[in-house]
Amino acid sequence: MKKLNLLKPDYRTGYLNNGKGEEVNYLQLNPEMGMYSLEQDVKNGAEQYRELLEFSKKKPSQFVVINCTNKEEGLMAVTYLANIYNEREQVEDYMDENDISDEEDLEFEDFIMDEDEEDEWENQSSWEENPGKIPVISSKQLCYYQGNIFPSFRGPMGFGTTADTKSNIPYWHYVRKEAICIVGEDEFGFLDLHSIISELKRYKKNRHVYFVVVNNWKIEIEGDVYSDKEESEFDLCELILEYAAGTIDITTDTEHRKKYYETLFDNWIKEKSYSLEKGFPKAKIVKKITSFHNPSKAEIMEKVINYVAKDIEEPRALSEKDFQVINKFRMLRFENDEKEHQATKKLKNSLVGLDSVKEQVYGIVEIMKYNKRRKEMGLGSNNYHNVHLLLGAPGTAKTTVAQLLGEIMAEERLIGTNRFISVNGAELKGMYVGHSAPKVKALFDDYDVILIDEAYSITAENNGETDSFSQEAISQLLIELEKHGMDKLVMFAGYGGKHVNEKDNKMKQFLKANPGIQSRINSTIYFDSYTPDQMADIFLCHAKNSKFSLEKEAREMVKEYFSERVLEPDFGNGREARSLLENTTMEAAKRIAKIPENKRTKKNYQLLSKEDIKKAIEKQKESFLMQKGMAKEKCGFAV
Repeated sequence: MKKLNLLKPDYRTGYLNNGKGEEVNYLQLNPEMGMYSLEQDVKNGAEQYRELLEFSKKKPSQFVVINCTNKEEGLMAVTYLANIYNEREQVEDYMDENDISDEEDLEFEDFIMDEDEEDEWENQSSWEENPGKIPVISSKQLCYYQGNIFPSFRGPMGFGTTADTKSNIPYWHYVRKEAICIVGEDEFGFLDLHSIISELKRYKKNRHVYFVVVNNWKIEIEGDVYSDKEESEFDLCELILEYAAGTIDITTDTEHRKKYYETLFDNWIKEKSYSLEKGFPKAKIVKKITSFHNPSKAEIMEKVINYVAKDIEEPRALSEKDFQVINKFRMLRFENDEKEHQATKKLKNSLVGLDSVKEQVYGIVEIMKYNKRRKEMGLGSNNYHNVHLLLGAPGTAKTTVAQLLGEIMAEERLIGTNRFISVNGAELKGMYVGHSAPKVKALFDDYDVILIDEAYSITAENNGETDSFSQEAISQLLIELEKHGMDKLVMFAGYGGKHVNEKDNKMKQFLKANPGIQSRINSTIYFDSYTPDQMADIFLCHAKNSKFSLEKEAREMVKEYFSERVLEPDFGNGREARSLLENTTMEAAKRIAKIPENKRTKKNYQLLSKEDIKKAIEKQKESFLMQKGMAKEKCGFAV
């Protein structure tokens, strides 16, 4: 059996002041996990750290940017590299208490650890720097700290007030000499990287600064997913240049990652003093365990094995039957649930109209179930590729349907998980030659439901012609579609279809330019624009979900308004129903503001009146006219 030295990062949490003070998160290093361990782990299957191994042999870098797919892998990389740097720089296990900071005006209390109870925290009120313990903070904490505006450090993070006492200063503020680790995760999309670049200046004298960048920076606004990744990548380049930072990518392909997790599973089994019965379906069990949404795969694997073994008194060989206990976790059940799944219910009952779309979705699911059942019976399957084209105008629920289709397939166990991502076609193009292919590959490594929206934007900059960047992205895309066409759900979406003229049919132009992609698409789902009746129903549905009540004439007023709007070329479909409701609630708020506060009732806050809707409609009409610039210059003579 291949042996891995480092099974997971030793990430710990403690609390200052005997549990009453702020939370402290840090990496506990083990000096034995140095260069030799890294070399052996890469050799034994940890291919994702091969670039880290090569980087570690170079001259040490003060600032290191580690680009990874999840926080756990990033902290593993920090653990390896920090141990190697400590060994190379011959640092002592513990530093002199009097040599903590270059700032003379700061005072520190002793940080004392009980040798017999290392994880217990005594009465420490501040952090003592130690090369064996690396503080781990989030990019959000770092930015909230900017300008001495502090969040609450005792519980959920929130905005604080200007700090004027030392008790408000976070523990990591005192880190002035030793290493520190900053993690930019999903919430990173909400932050300004320029602020981070500025804040990192406080650590210019630190021995090492590790900046762990988790790839999937996304911003979710009102159910739609927008990407801020391109701008973030540009700012990240500024950070790298500002601090002459070394950069490392923690990536590997699906096959290597699969083998690594199986080796990791073997190691955890041995670590817990168990073994596996002959014929144990390791690949099957490991796949199910790694299908958890939790990105910390090593940690969740350890927890599953602990759970499986919790009622076993003496270590023994584990069987597949032992792991049936994970059936109680909804996401990992082995048997089919005959009840209608939640995603299917939502598709059927929560979306207005889209009858033909729903029928096609049900058909796609049924053919996948049919092929799966045939394969289980030993009859083979027709290798149905799960690649689809979604066509329609903006605002016709393409993204929503794509996500629901992924959830339905995950519930039916037709794909591994419902891990969903929506990316713009232009995002597949890299920043430099050789960067596009890894970006495309990472999508398929990390997600099972992939929506490539506005797919034509891959070639948009060159009027439909491919350049070297788009060619590289498309070539890798074809490789991934061939490799994962049946075990993942891939969708291309954009404006096009039977009601779009040739000039505006960008998706047709995209498919014509890329016949390899077109040949791999199995079905095309067309999303019709909504009718006035459907728009009125969507408006009422949004209002009901927000617990508003409307006067009887409301539906007809909305329907009459949309009878005109659906004829306009800039009609935004479902998004306009939401926009109208938002403007209506604004009018309601202005109306209620005129009522004395002591006379306002709950009913006042629930009711949307005819007058509110009328004013909102007038406001939207005026807004669209202003956007179009429809006013014409008057002709005449000056008098």
